[in-house]
Amino acid sequence: MRRKERLPKIKANASKHKAMSYERMKKREAELKAEVARMLAAAEAADASEDETFGNSDELPDWTVDKQKRLAKIQQAMAALEADAKLAAEEERRIEAEKEQQRQAEGRKKPGKPAALPSEEPNPKAQRNFTDPESRIMKSKDGFVQAYNAQAAVDAHAQIIVAQELTQHGSDQGQLVPLIEAIESNLGRKPRTHATRHREPAGSARLYRDAPQGQVLGSRTAYRRPY
Repeated sequence: MRRKERLPKIKANASKHKAMSYERMKKREAELKAEVARMLAAAEAADASEDETFGNSDELPDWTVDKQKRLAKIQQAMAALEADAKLAAEEERRIEAEKEQQRQAEGRKKPGKPAALPSEEPNPKAQRNFTDPESRIMKSKDGFVQAYNAQAAVDAHAQIIVAQELTQHGSDQGQLVPLIEAIESNLGRKPRTHATRHREPAGSARLYRDAPQGQVLGSRTAYRRPY
């Protein structure tokens, strides 16, 4: 039997104050663009005056270069959030297409009004950390921290860790399937039984309940089937 352990959030080597939302990034991008344009104009005027006295020089002042670097970092973070949003929208469309194909095969229609197409625009509140871009803001016993979510599978008899995962997802739900896949990759087989400390989404539990080998024993719902 394998037991899925919920571990404390693993703090990232970054402050949550170094994160910025997409909405704030767009605003700051516009501000920095205006500042850089204004500074470049001032630098060109000063450069023209100095060229008359000291000769030609193509070097930009440090204070202009610093603003340009900050602008580039923000634009890079915005591009990453936009790419993530596009991938998420594509995945949502793929899943919905599979569901629609299944409904048509069964002669069913989707109830209610057609759902709006998923947006490829990032959520204005979506954040990215400039120090550790892969980490996320997560809730822990100490409040909200910049962190990763760690999962571990422990052999109930030997009390040794047989698999572990580190994710960007703040919730422990939905982490059962990847962890069991990691167990299979490490040990060459799936566990015969598996216990979790929280309720998994119905699809995850059903996947291993109906599998040729294995049982899923949840903390609130237990699935038992001889194999």
